[in-house]
Amino acid sequence: MEEKRNKELQKNKDENPRVKQIQEDYFKSRPKKRNPMLKKRKNRRLNQDNWISYAYWILGGLAAISIIYVIGNLLTTKGVAARLIFQEGPVYIRKGPDAQEKQVDTDTKLKKRDQVITREGGRAIVKFEDGSLLRLKEQSRIILSADGDDIIILQSDGSIYHRVARKEKGKYKVRLTDVKGINHPTIEALGTAFWTERTSNSAISVGVVESKVKYYEEDNQKNIEVDEGEKINITPDKKNKTEITSEDLSETFLNWNIQQDEKMELSMSSVIRLKYSNIQNENQFEDIDQEEENPTDSLKEGDGTITLEAAKKTNGIELTWEVQDVEAPDGFKVLKGPDKNPSYPGNSFYHSIKSSSSNSFVWEVTDGKSHHFRVCIVDASKDCEIYSNDVEITAEKSDEQEAKENCEESDGSWDEEDKKCDCPSDKELENGKCVEIEDEDEEEDDDEEEEDDIDYAESISLEGSSPDEGEAKLEWSISGGEAPDGFIIVRDDDKNPSYPQDKKVQISDEDDRKYTWEDLEEGETYHFRICAYNSEDDVCEVYSNDIEVEIEK
Repeated sequence: MEEKRNKELQKNKDENPRVKQIQEDYFKSRPKKRNPMLKKRKNRRLNQDNWISYAYWILGGLAAISIIYVIGNLLTTKGVAARLIFQEGPVYIRKGPDAQEKQVDTDTKLKKRDQVITREGGRAIVKFEDGSLLRLKEQSRIILSADGDDIIILQSDGSIYHRVARKEKGKYKVRLTDVKGINHPTIEALGTAFWTERTSNSAISVGVVESKVKYYEEDNQKNIEVDEGEKINITPDKKNKTEITSEDLSETFLNWNIQQDEKMELSMSSVIRLKYSNIQNENQFEDIDQEEENPTDSLKEGDGTITLEAAKKTNGIELTWEVQDVEAPDGFKVLKGPDKNPSYPGNSFYHSIKSSSSNSFVWEVTDGKSHHFRVCIVDASKDCEIYSNDVEITAEKSDEQEAKENCEESDGSWDEEDKKCDCPSDKELENGKCVEIEDEDEEEDDDEEEEDDIDYAESISLEGSSPDEGEAKLEWSISGGEAPDGFIIVRDDDKNPSYPQDKKVQISDEDDRKYTWEDLEEGETYHFRICAYNSEDDVCEVYSNDIEVEIEK
C-alpha cells in the first residue's frame, strides 16, 4: 500500500506543477532530523579538547614548581659560591670528599664541600660571592660548607685569617674539627676581622682584629664574646682570654694579613692599628748616625756582589757583609724573614741603613727560632737593586723568652708588663711552670681516680691486602692498652687519612681485629688507617700506621 501511495504521489507531482510546488515548500519547512551519532562524536571531541586543556595546565604547573625548586636551590647555595683569587707556593684543591687533590689555577671556582689545602711554603686567598674573604697560612686545610644563607668554614689544620663582609642575612661561622677534648668548637663572626688557629690537636686560638666574635661549643650553652684587640686560647680544661700583643702582630702570617688589609684600605681597630704602627716604626727606622751628607742620586753598579755572613750573639744576630765591584751611594736594607731569600717589598721585616760605608748590623732577636737574612743595595727610590746571598741562623733564646714559653705551655698567662707568669686558680708557680695544687683529700683518692681513667692503646699495627675483586681485607693488633669504645677505620686517596674528614667505618666491638671493606673501585689504590675511638669526646685517641692497598681487578 505504501508503495502504491508513493507512486500516485509521484504521478500527481509530475502531472500537476502546483502539487509539485506544495510538496517542495512542505519539505523545506520541515525541521531537519539530526543524526544522533553525529552528536555523540561532537560531544566526544569536546571532552577530548577539555582533557587536553587540563593536561596542559597540569604540565605547566609542574614546570613552574620545578623552576621554583631549582631557583630555590641556587639561592640556597649562593652563600658558599667562592673563588680562589690568590695562591703562592704549593696550594691544592679537592673538589668533593671523593676527589683527589690537585693544583689549580688562580680564579678557580669553588663550591660547597670543596677543600683548600696549603702545604709547606704555600698560602692562598679565597673570596666569597658576598665579598667576604679568608687567607690561609701554610700547612692549613679547610672545607667550604653552608647551611641556608650561613657560610660555614670547617677548619682542620693551620691558621686562617677571616675578613667578613657585612651580611644582610645569614651568618659567617668557623668550626674547628677533630679537636681532642672539645666538642665542635665554633666561632661566629659578629663583626669584620679575626683569625682562627689550630695550635695543637687539643688547643685552638682565636684573635679579633676588628669588632668581635662569639665562641661556643655544641654541648655548652654558654657563649664567650671576644672583643677587638683580644685573643682567647682554648684547651679542654681552660679558656684564657688576653690582649693581642705586639709580638702577635709581628708573626709573619698575621703581619702579612694586616699589610693586605691596609693595601685594600680595609678598616681596623684603633688599638691594633696603633700597635702595628709601633712595629712598623721599629722595623723601618733609619740609622741617622750613619747617614752621609751627600748621597748621589743613582746606583752605580757593575757586575758587583754582596757577601753576607751571620754570627749568633747573646743579644741577637750579628750580620756582616762585603761589597765587591759596586757602590752603594744610597745605603742598604737588611732583611729578615721566616723563609729563604727575604725580599723588599714583601712580607719581610727590614732595617734601613743610609751609610754606603756600613758593613755590619746587629739584629736584636732572642726568640730561639730560625731566621733567614739578606742585605740589599738600594737605589735613590729606596728599592732593592742587588741582593746578597741568603743566610739562615737560629737565634739564642733569652731567659725571658724561655720563661714565657714555660708559662704558656703549662696553661699560665704571661704578663708582658710585669714580665711574670700568672697561673690559674687551681695551679701554682713552681720552677717557672704552673703545676696542680696538691690537696690531701685528692691524694687519698688518687688510686680510685686512676682506676676510672681509660688506658688507651699505646700503638696499633695495621696490615691489609686485596685478595678478591673490589675488596680490601684489613687486620690489626694493639699493644699497651685497650680500645673500650671500639675502632674507626678511615680511608682516603692520600696518605694518612683521619677522622672525621675522610671516609670511615666504625667497629664497635673492641675485640674485633678484622674487617673487609667492600665495593671499592677495582684497580684503584687507597690508603687506610685505624684508630682507637673515644666516643665521649668523638675523637681518635691513637692512630695506626698508614697502609696502601691496590684493589684487585
